[in-house]
Amino acid sequence: MAELKDFVAPKWWLDTKRGIGMFMVGLGTAVPVLGAWFGVTLDPAVITETGQQVAVWFDVTWNIVGFVLWVWGSFRPTAPLAVMKP
Repeated sequence: MAELKDFVAPKWWLDTKRGIGMFMVGLGTAVPVLGAWFGVTLDPAVITETGQQVAVWFDVTWNIVGFVLWVWGSFRPTAPLAVMKP
């Protein structure tokens, strides 16, 4: 029986909706934690000026879009994912 890899060439993982979605969710999760770990913090005055709601909205929107791309890209893959340089 022929395998999928016999018909299509593997893609670099960021060339897919699923890969981009996984990257966005990972980045949206890791950036706030890494910022605090490296000592990058915002003063309450800065947070008040820019608006805490804007930051929360951006984070939520970013992660939702990333998750939707991840799931959407997983429905009908046309090639196996491969870890390779573009």
